Amino acid sequence: MPRDVIPFRAGPNRASRTIEVRPNIAFAALDLFRRMAGLLAEARPFRDACRELERRSNAWGVPPTFFLGTAAMGERPATRPNFIEDRYAVIAARQCPNGAAAWAALGDLLDDGFTACAAETDVRRVARAVPNLRERLAEFAGDHRGCAEFAALLDVADDFVVTVVHPAAGAGFRVRLTGIADLDQFHILLADAVIGSPVRGYLAGTRPDARLVDACLDRPADAEMNVATARFQFLRPAALEATGTLPGGFAGTDHWIWGHESPRAIPISNGERVLLIGDAAYARQWIVRRRFPALNGGMELLNVLNPEQIGLWIEKLTGTNRLDRGERRAA
Repeated sequence: MPRDVIPFRAGPNRASRTIEVRPNIAFAALDLFRRMAGLLAEARPFRDACRELERRSNAWGVPPTFFLGTAAMGERPATRPNFIEDRYAVIAARQCPNGAAAWAALGDLLDDGFTACAAETDVRRVARAVPNLRERLAEFAGDHRGCAEFAALLDVADDFVVTVVHPAAGAGFRVRLTGIADLDQFHILLADAVIGSPVRGYLAGTRPDARLVDACLDRPADAEMNVATARFQFLRPAALEATGTLPGGFAGTDHWIWGHESPRAIPISNGERVLLIGDAAYARQWIVRRRFPALNGGMELLNVLNPEQIGLWIEKLTGTNRLDRGERRAA
């Protein structure tokens, strides 16, 4: 055989092996998010011109358009509809034709971006990393409903690790959140994860109905079981008194964290997001639904804290060292 001929060797038969190649949606969406950030910048002069026309009109005693609320029971109404009215847009478009074109193109782009971000966590990570996108969405949130919704979607808790401490029960947990939009959703998933045998470090009680839990994860709300009752009171770490206890009843309202708030409202203490919980001050109820139906939620219980870890957290939060660690071990 000539030296310049490479002998052929048959490899294993791979015909039966199917390799699934999935498109990288996050990478594919990167250009969309960059264009979105650019369009928002281009639309700013048009938005500002409309604002100025509206201001001048109101200065002459012309009342702003009145909008009737249309939110269904249990839903939070939109902050405001897209504010630009035709009478202002027509005039502003003559002054800023490029800005008007950018504004007109935003709707479809926001819809596409929203769909992609709701589908995968990686896409949301990419969107958050695009320079100026989140800042510009926040800037337009009061002007464009699509911008407000998209900004809220990017604000959901992804890969959030939260330390939860129940001082009265001497229990604590570390959980990871994904796709959680508000603390009402988190409340139900937390109750499902941490209620169990107190002997094993869990909290006593009855877990939420599975239909409520499913509605917070990835299923539509069940019309026959869609009302939840608060199991816990959520409080900021600053609520913890020097005695290592939480104020009872309504005494700690200044430190409450409300159900409509984002998990980002949970404060960072000693380098971690820390949430204190106690018994619910009253039987608060709410209609269960995901803030974004297309977005699946998730919560993983990472570990149950042992008494030593709980004691250390209470000492950190109160700034006291009530027992020497050696004495605690001896006890």
